Amino acid sequence: MSKPILVERAKILASLFLIAGVVFSAIGIFGLTSSDILKLGDWNYWLAMLGVPLLLIGIIWLWIHLARVREFHKALMEKSKASFLKTMDDTEYLAWRLPVKYEKELEAKKAEFKIKN
Repeated sequence: MSKPILVERAKILASLFLIAGVVFSAIGIFGLTSSDILKLGDWNYWLAMLGVPLLLIGIIWLWIHLARVREFHKALMEKSKASFLKTMDDTEYLAWRLPVKYEKELEAKKAEFKIKN
């Protein structure tokens, strides 16, 4: 079963939110501070108000995704089968919350340790 697009493409979507937030905030703030160059009128306020939440959402979403990936890879670096088995439930939950390719990595690690599902 495929995962939602918000999970499969989390890194790309979070980056797009981040970039859009930076661009909208920059245009809005720049337009508010220099009246002659950008003649957007009251749209500068709206761009700045839209840009800040997009920026925050992008930062938080990307940070959470990268933290999950980092934690998942840290769990897969385990050399001991006993230690891996202790944390396997948490690792499986992390793989479930990440894109499908991480579930495949987990299956490969289980095959390496000869662990059956």
